[in-house]
Amino acid sequence: MRRLRLTCERRECFLNALSETGSVTAAAQIAGVSRTRVYAARKADPAFTTAWEEAEEIAADRLEEEARRIAGAAPAHM
Repeated sequence: MRRLRLTCERRECFLNALSETGSVTAAAQIAGVSRTRVYAARKADPAFTTAWEEAEEIAADRLEEEARRIAGAAPAHM
């Protein structure tokens, strides 16, 4: 698949997908851009770097919430 330019819309799509999936590879695929392109943008654009870090924090929070939910549903061991 041909990977497209990282437009503002694709950046936003990538960041949303990253916050949902926690996966750079999956987020890049969803946004239709290459991992190389998003990593280059991260290196070149401090604002994008900050947004990326925020998206990763959101993903980590979601995983933590899910782990707590699963742990709360698990039977207690005596």
